[in-house]
Amino acid sequence: MRATSGVGIAAASLIGSIAWLASSAISAMVSTGSYSSIGRVLSVAFPPILQVTSYPIMWVIMIHILAGILFAGIAVLLLRLLLPGAASMSDAGRRRVSIFVTIWLVMILASYLSSAVSDLALLVSHWVPGFSALMEVGAALARPTPWGVIWGWLPALVGMMTLMRITSERSTPSREAQTGGYDTPQATPGRKTTPMIVGLVVVAATAVAIAYPLADQASRAANPAQPIPVPSTDPTVIGSPTISYAVDPNVQPDWCSQDVLLEPGSQDAATGHRFQTITITNTGAASCVLEGYPDVAFDDGGGNAMDVLMVRGGSFLTDDPGPTRIILDPGASAEAYLGWSAIAGQSELSAGTILLAPYAGAQRQPTPLPLDINNGQPVAMTAWGPVRTANGN
Repeated sequence: MRATSGVGIAAASLIGSIAWLASSAISAMVSTGSYSSIGRVLSVAFPPILQVTSYPIMWVIMIHILAGILFAGIAVLLLRLLLPGAASMSDAGRRRVSIFVTIWLVMILASYLSSAVSDLALLVSHWVPGFSALMEVGAALARPTPWGVIWGWLPALVGMMTLMRITSERSTPSREAQTGGYDTPQATPGRKTTPMIVGLVVVAATAVAIAYPLADQASRAANPAQPIPVPSTDPTVIGSPTISYAVDPNVQPDWCSQDVLLEPGSQDAATGHRFQTITITNTGAASCVLEGYPDVAFDDGGGNAMDVLMVRGGSFLTDDPGPTRIILDPGASAEAYLGWSAIAGQSELSAGTILLAPYAGAQRQPTPLPLDINNGQPVAMTAWGPVRTANGN
């Protein structure tokens, strides 16, 4: 009864292929987060099969169709090989179990082989020669295929019920007992069509292997890679702020802030000690008031802000009388002094620019000035005072 076995094999293979593709589609939807609330349960019930979620939808459909044909062809070939022996038992109960287990085993093998072809095709589309590529090939071939174990019973049940029903309808008990469900050994189903099915499997496997690289190219064309930003070779320069973050709490509206010129003056040194004069000149048409300490900051030779500890008071070469009220008439000047100690063994002039303001919170004026002041070094700063004469008064 060739038709009997052919219908059962076709039913089992078709149901298996449809269930396999449906499981792959559900797994793809779960992986994209469409069913995040029950995703964990669905991911166990519908394990991943075809890795195509990153491809355009038309290629996803095409790969699924080709893989489904491949699955069905493999299932048909395996069932033609194994099912006659399973269906040859004379006892109906044992025959049922044998057919069911055989079809289930075939579904597991068909799922594994179809997935292996798909995984290898995907690997080839991203092939990078080397030992790691060989390891990936091994991993692809060793990847478990739980779908057949979880869902293979469904096509097995359909195939077994189909075979048993048609057999009971078309076979007499005597002939069935003699032949085990087939008329004669020569009537084993579809021997002449086996080469055609083998060819179909080869064509489907080749099509799957070709489809993955083409789908990958289509995906890259639809989603071109964004250029990687090239970091600038020039370091970022962050200089001192033009206005101090700290503001003198005693500032008054009549204090000098606009129409003033701040510039470094004379320098002197003695036994490892340094001092630097700072001069402020009123360039405006109205008088203004100085009462307190200047605001001083430094940038290094590259323009980056320096961390210098500014200390109000005198040093080895300077004296600080403390804040006094100075009325600075138009054209008049006042002075303050910086004092610091040179660091032993330090020969480089670390400071390259000095930034000066009448008080903390006013606009700073930068002036290039190389000094042997380094990061972390304390620098004493006196309050504003009258300009000293040549004799020091």
